[in-house]
Amino acid sequence: MAGDIFFSKHNWAASSWATFYVFDYLANHAPDASTKKKLSELIENNIPMLDLRDPENAQLVDILADDLPRNIPVLQDPQSQEGFATLLTELIEYAREQQIENREARRL
Repeated sequence: MAGDIFFSKHNWAASSWATFYVFDYLANHAPDASTKKKLSELIENNIPMLDLRDPENAQLVDILADDLPRNIPVLQDPQSQEGFATLLTELIEYAREQQIENREARRL
């Protein structure tokens, strides 16, 4: 089973375990209880999809773009580490693009 995180210009697709890792990371860094609960429910109900296209989700996008790059986990298996780091790098790139769009939308 795969998971998806949707951005305005991209769709980040990864295995469900990688997607749930990201959801868990977001839940642990989310600024408010409501967002933490929403993310926890996605994990608990095995729903590996998250839509971050709306500028209302800017805080989550900011976490991915600004915080995640400093906190990429180290896996024991070097091959798995390389693949996971590549996936997260792609996710971070998409989040940074969305971050720019969100900032432009706020100016309008």
